Amino acid sequence: MRLLFLNYMNASLATLIRSLELARATSIAGHEVTLGYLHPGFRPPASFRDLLAARRSERLAIRCPPPAAGREGRAGRGGPGKVTEARPSAAGLARHALASLRYVPAEIALIRETRPDAIVARPDHVFSFLFSSRLTRTPLVLDTDGPVEELDAYWGISSRWFRGLDALRARRAGAVLYISTVCGDLWRAKGLPEDRLFKCPNGADPEIFAPLPAEERRGLRRTLDLEGCRVIGFAGNQRRWHGVGDLIRSAVPLLQEDAGLRLLVIGQVEDRGALGLESCPPPLIEERVVFTGPVAYGDMPRFLDAADILAMPYPALDLFHFSPMKMFEGLALGKVLVAPRLGQIAEILGDSKAACLYDPRRPGSLLLALRRALALPPAAGGEGRDLLLREHTWRRRAEVVERACGRAAEKGGTSR
Repeated sequence: MRLLFLNYMNASLATLIRSLELARATSIAGHEVTLGYLHPGFRPPASFRDLLAARRSERLAIRCPPPAAGREGRAGRGGPGKVTEARPSAAGLARHALASLRYVPAEIALIRETRPDAIVARPDHVFSFLFSSRLTRTPLVLDTDGPVEELDAYWGISSRWFRGLDALRARRAGAVLYISTVCGDLWRAKGLPEDRLFKCPNGADPEIFAPLPAEERRGLRRTLDLEGCRVIGFAGNQRRWHGVGDLIRSAVPLLQEDAGLRLLVIGQVEDRGALGLESCPPPLIEERVVFTGPVAYGDMPRFLDAADILAMPYPALDLFHFSPMKMFEGLALGKVLVAPRLGQIAEILGDSKAACLYDPRRPGSLLLALRRALALPPAAGGEGRDLLLREHTWRRRAEVVERACGRAAEKGGTSR
């Protein structure tokens, strides 16, 4: 098949990476794939453009706007980093949806050039592809991530005005990819037929997220001042619903008890208030907690491997729809994972000896889970890598994309 992947985000790294990895895995499976990042203000970290250059191949073409002077994101090292204050608003989301019509000419031009058998579009707050796919009679697959209901749950914005658009896009598509059981159930509740729904969580590439050679790992740990220490690692978005503040507070007793224990916080601090540092002993934070600052995605496997265990300290959330990419990356690296028994985490790790799960509603449960994980032998995480290799690689996700595109093409539409 010839496939066209479309992404409309400008700088949200996780969403850019998912489109890239799905497109790459599908091309490795033998399909001719074009991936288009269409946002005119496309400004990911400069290291992501390097990654795009490395990922291009004979079967994977990547299109994106050229960098504008002074507009590229930065990925460096240093202290806790800069706090991001931007928040969505209902008016802003409505403007984004209406403004997305600007993409139609570029989409049609790209469709006519690549002549795809199907379009795989990540919708977010865009609906232009409904017009371009229909005008060119090209089958459409939506690669949906978080449900529109997360506006109510996490941003305090009523989703009632956006649910109609969300359902319209899904009904017009020949197939819908969704990332978790929670998301799938929400689509079913909105009346989408079962044969149109395809579960496609995140994943990891085990060749990229592979344990480092021993000497290289020791060298990185020396650079981070972690040599000879046991290390609890956290990586990813540091907003309040990712629980990094709970992790820091829970780790304080362990850090006080064990002078050889460190906490490694990897990535850009999105919300400094979420860290809760004011309630922790300042000397302990300064001496035992290492903030890397922003880390290029290409370097993420090395930094994750510097930790002995990896924590995903999500709080108890009513709408836990996530498919945590760091869960799959941690499995690929053979790490013991500490995480709440919620949603997809519980589904995938519930019976794994490579995970210490806990009830986030019980006070002190995260601390107890960290203690259990630290007591396990270093080789305990090996089972997790085996699980990743069997079921959760991006290559396995590409098989789902193939089936979804086949269903969409079978139900109608042509790019000719």
